[in-house]
Amino acid sequence: MTSVEKTFSVRTLMNYNQKTRPMIKSLNSMILAPIFPAFAEKYGNNANIDLMLSPSHALFLDGFPNSKMTGLYIDKNGNWKL
Repeated sequence: MTSVEKTFSVRTLMNYNQKTRPMIKSLNSMILAPIFPAFAEKYGNNANIDLMLSPSHALFLDGFPNSKMTGLYIDKNGNWKL
């Protein structure tokens, strides 16, 4: 899974589920305003926000170049490595 060079949008994933679809409208800068007032000031009160998820180490390292990756790997013989 870590070799997948793809990102997943939380907004898009929530759109697939009928129960979470109404919550998409709430994913805007207003929910961050109490914690990060400067964010809402910069982008406005109703700017859409999204959380992007990715199993890709390369994409993660692009955003956080000095970080060290951790993980769980299973080799071809079925051995687990942490």
